[in-house]
Amino acid sequence: MSTLDLGKLKFLWRGPWATGSTYALNDVVSFKNAIWICKQAQPTGITNEFSPGLRDRANFHGTAYDPEKVIDYNITVTVVGSQSLFFINGHRSQQITILPGFTYRFYQKDVSNFNLRFALSTTIDGTNNSGTEYTTGVTYTGTPGLDGVMTLTLASNAPSVLYYYAPGTSGVGGLSNGRFNRGFTWRGWQYWDEVTSGASFRGRYNSGTQYYANDIIEFEGSTYLAIADSTGKAPTSPTTMHYWTILMTGDRLAEDMSVAWGQNRGPIGWPYPHGFSGTPGVWNCVKWITQSGRLFNQGSGSTGSHGLSRDASEVLQSHPQEMVFNNWEWWNSRDNGGTGKMTTPDGEPPKVIQVEQGWTWSGALFNNGEVWCWGYGGYGERGDADTTATVGIPRRVVGLQDTRIVKISFGAYEQTDIHSCMALDEDGYVWTWGYNGYGQLGLGHTNSTAGASRIPREYFGGRRVIDIQMSNSQYTTCYVRTSDDNLYAWGYNNVGQIGDGTTNQKNRPVLMSSWDPLANNGIVKWQVIGHNGSQAFMILDGNGFLWHTGYNGTGTAANGGTSNNLQLTKTTSTPGGSITDFWLLGLGSGSEPQYHQVFTRTNTGATYVHGQGSSASYVNGRNATTAIITTPVAVPWIDRIKDVRFQGGNGTNKYCVWLLDSGKVLFQGTNGGFNPYIGTSNNLDETGTTRNPAHCYLACGEYVTQLLPFAVQYDTGNRPSGMGFIFSNGMIMAGGHNCANPASTQNQTGILSYNATHAGRGAYFQQPVVISHSRG
Repeated sequence: MSTLDLGKLKFLWRGPWATGSTYALNDVVSFKNAIWICKQAQPTGITNEFSPGLRDRANFHGTAYDPEKVIDYNITVTVVGSQSLFFINGHRSQQITILPGFTYRFYQKDVSNFNLRFALSTTIDGTNNSGTEYTTGVTYTGTPGLDGVMTLTLASNAPSVLYYYAPGTSGVGGLSNGRFNRGFTWRGWQYWDEVTSGASFRGRYNSGTQYYANDIIEFEGSTYLAIADSTGKAPTSPTTMHYWTILMTGDRLAEDMSVAWGQNRGPIGWPYPHGFSGTPGVWNCVKWITQSGRLFNQGSGSTGSHGLSRDASEVLQSHPQEMVFNNWEWWNSRDNGGTGKMTTPDGEPPKVIQVEQGWTWSGALFNNGEVWCWGYGGYGERGDADTTATVGIPRRVVGLQDTRIVKISFGAYEQTDIHSCMALDEDGYVWTWGYNGYGQLGLGHTNSTAGASRIPREYFGGRRVIDIQMSNSQYTTCYVRTSDDNLYAWGYNNVGQIGDGTTNQKNRPVLMSSWDPLANNGIVKWQVIGHNGSQAFMILDGNGFLWHTGYNGTGTAANGGTSNNLQLTKTTSTPGGSITDFWLLGLGSGSEPQYHQVFTRTNTGATYVHGQGSSASYVNGRNATTAIITTPVAVPWIDRIKDVRFQGGNGTNKYCVWLLDSGKVLFQGTNGGFNPYIGTSNNLDETGTTRNPAHCYLACGEYVTQLLPFAVQYDTGNRPSGMGFIFSNGMIMAGGHNCANPASTQNQTGILSYNATHAGRGAYFQQPVVISHSRG
């Protein structure tokens, strides 16, 4: 050993880091081609648990914790039926992840704990079931029901599961449901900071070369940093990409290719939270908008929904293709059907700011107010004065000359060609066209139209409309929000989703009853969801409470029951009064239209969930919960949600994906390709023992800003479909199912094929992969 003398700073050089050694503050070691300094005294470890820089990917948790923080839990006992049960922080028989090396305190000061000591065992119900009490790292002081406290600090080699119980009284711990799961074991990040790295550029990737951590290579035009030693593990191979992190990509991050916005999210920069968080039924393609306002399509589509050619049949697009509009010549001419109002904010050619896509059709809104539609139009849905069933190239909607549209909404949830269209202009007028079998055009009749018509403002009490949203495709219910936060609805109304106290269809807008915007401090957010007979509408008021009308068969209303509401009804159950955001999801279509699920976020960042049903199991953030939840329950494993999306077809292949404020992503359910270290079952997370949410494996140096569901088909069996992730640098990664039937020309999404030599059709990717762009 020697001392590094830097004047006033002296550090002890300890040489290469060694397993089993102890280190003191400011010790300096070498490890993995880098130099590290000890930032707090490191105890003797077991194997490599304290090694600096080690990325134990099989147990990667992804959340930063303060190892000096003591984590407290409060224990109470409540009789449920005839059984006394431990409640932890108010929740019965919780499964809690315990991280080795951290200190946890479990207080039993509540009088309900009298004579029921909180203890641990590797056996369910412990000594009551012929097991032994686990005492390693466990201390107990005081008396239960008075001043009892159990303190726990697990070693890294502690049992992976410990069941809590009450010695002498059977069942109090909740048997198999009440347990601690040991979390990840690597703790090097707590003790070491990197001083310098030995990164070196190794040139173009060669499959026969031995690479080490911090090596830099070039591969297919992009630059990658090695984060683990490897040989023959290509950076973009789906099964080996976790050995690398991308540093810089090629031209796909240029402004004209960098992704800015996904489909069915409302307009870019829209001032109100978008009214739709469901996953639309889409036939094998996905679209997104780039930073420069270009529109790209990937996948085959059907009935011309790809918008890439006059041929309306499916054409496999295994790479993103840029869509071409003829609006440049029209915009640049003096003969554009109006008086020049259709100008762009920056004087540049029009840019796409919104794209809506449904089963076999699409529509786009430009920043000069133009609306273009393509795909199916048998009932005039394209708005091009033509009812030809299919048109495979974009056409401008007629009837909107001299009218600047600021938002469009096309019902997109159902698997059908038939749909309706709605648009809002800059003056607060609503325009509609397309299918009108249930009066959803709001014009006072049920005749479909092939061009845009304006709904009279008198139908909205003379009020200016500021936001619009449709609930479904063919069985459409329409909603608008006026400038004074009143709500109007019309169209399909089989379960009371219009909110006027009836189940009668309405072909003109009606004011939603039982809602007083002034008394409830206005609207923070609204959401609509539904398919055929299971449509629902929810709002979050300014006082932190949810309101619901419509279908409630799976507990959407969070009122403890399953009866439908025929008008907006306030939900006062916890966490009502503290909600700051919510997401209303539809868990299925086709033969499973009835499942709804709601996630809420409170003012502390906590997450609650309610709704869903048994055939949409393991997708609600709770461990192994499959029953309908009619009253919100806390989700202790997820906090600070930014967005939620659901994917899945009929049957068992379903999953939820949560985007957090931090840019990290969690998923739960069928592992369609988000984490290479766990199987494809609904039953496991990274630990291999529970059904808690797992971390999505995104080997990228940027953070996720948007979730982008891919190619949803509900009627073709157990298919998990795909999920895209838009990063802050404009790159897209995606995982999941790539193709339904590689032997057929039908159902070929092509959605995840980023290189023909690396992504064969019909494959599940074991982790998300980078999607390359190509110009159309």
